[in-house]
Amino acid sequence: MAHHRISTLLAGILVALLLVGCTARPATDAASSSSATPGPGSPTPTATASAATSSSPTPSPRASPGDSLPLALVADPSLLALLPAEHAGVRFVGRDLAAGGPAPIDDELLRHVRDIAGGPAAAVSVAWIKADPAADDPTFGIHVVAVRVGGTTGMALRRAFVAASLLRPGASSLDALETLGKEVVVIGRLTLAYASGDALLVVTFADPPRAVPPGPTPTPNDWPLDTFFAALPASDPVAVPTQPPAPSVDPGLTSPVPDPSAATLLSAEVMGVPLRAAVTARGSSVLTNSILALPAYGLYLSGPSFDLDDVSAAAGTAEGLSTYVVIATRIPEASRRGLLAAWFNFVLERGGPVGEVEVIDVDGRLAQLYGGGGTQSQAVFVADGLLYWMAYLDLGDFPPPSPPPRPDLRDLVIDTVRNLPPIVDSES
Repeated sequence: MAHHRISTLLAGILVALLLVGCTARPATDAASSSSATPGPGSPTPTATASAATSSSPTPSPRASPGDSLPLALVADPSLLALLPAEHAGVRFVGRDLAAGGPAPIDDELLRHVRDIAGGPAAAVSVAWIKADPAADDPTFGIHVVAVRVGGTTGMALRRAFVAASLLRPGASSLDALETLGKEVVVIGRLTLAYASGDALLVVTFADPPRAVPPGPTPTPNDWPLDTFFAALPASDPVAVPTQPPAPSVDPGLTSPVPDPSAATLLSAEVMGVPLRAAVTARGSSVLTNSILALPAYGLYLSGPSFDLDDVSAAAGTAEGLSTYVVIATRIPEASRRGLLAAWFNFVLERGGPVGEVEVIDVDGRLAQLYGGGGTQSQAVFVADGLLYWMAYLDLGDFPPPSPPPRPDLRDLVIDTVRNLPPIVDSES
């Protein structure tokens, strides 16, 4: 009976997390305007683009200011061979990043992807194409970048790319959908990313699209994006189990086993109001409480792998701040970027679009505020071994509605993160 009760509780939690402020975006959105971001297509390599490539397989270090672990770039002609050299009258110029020169994807983003998916020592190969600069460009300023990281898969790279895109302050959007024959992640309106075998494909568009002078060349509205995407490598399907088995919970557990130390993870106050630890728990007993279990169960579904016995959590509320709640979940040994990737891919891969997202820099700490349907209704802050989830609890099937006063969630998140206790984060 206890196991059935936990399974029913967790199923409700999954529904609640995916429904918070989320309305699914039609699959046609990404292709509805000339400045939207399309996605990619065909598993077999097409003609090799003209490229400046190196024949040596020796890693080529690419240093960056302040980075102690530069990219170890390896030339990979087969990666460039995945990308078309010509399409619909447009010739594409190809490059291998190991040969040097600028690329339409920056080193910081590549380092995050490498570190999350393959580790800091993994070798990286990058190839890319763009329309021949010597000719008119009717392609919306398309660049296609292909990335391989030694010892990992394209799907792992896609998941890492999602997290890497959330490590820079600013406003954007994030959704997963199928468009132009590809299963893609859409970041903002100008970037698409998808997995293909052991490679990550990233398609970007100029902002704004380059103007095309009148004449015999196709206009941007005429150039066939659909057939271009069909000429790119096929996307791998995002395989998501409908409902994994519920975690093993001691049948004797029916309520949280308190963990006073978890309360010390919370902010002392929010907007001048003391934050009180309403409930704490440790081990698998975290899953016996419908509020505490929200983040822990999401992370359990999406990885990183962890032992429930090592988990602890605390939920904090503040009198006078409506139903605002802060849930601190401690998962020792999990990295900041690994937790970020696990959380947002959990939402995306199970049909709950992240929607509008803002990455807020709070005195050097990055918080991610997000939500679909035009409402940013949740936020997370992640550090090594810690995930903080923040929201009003009028979400999904969780009553009651939030009574006034109801401060803006963004303001609450900023003050919560600012007032957190000191945190040691190896990736800051």
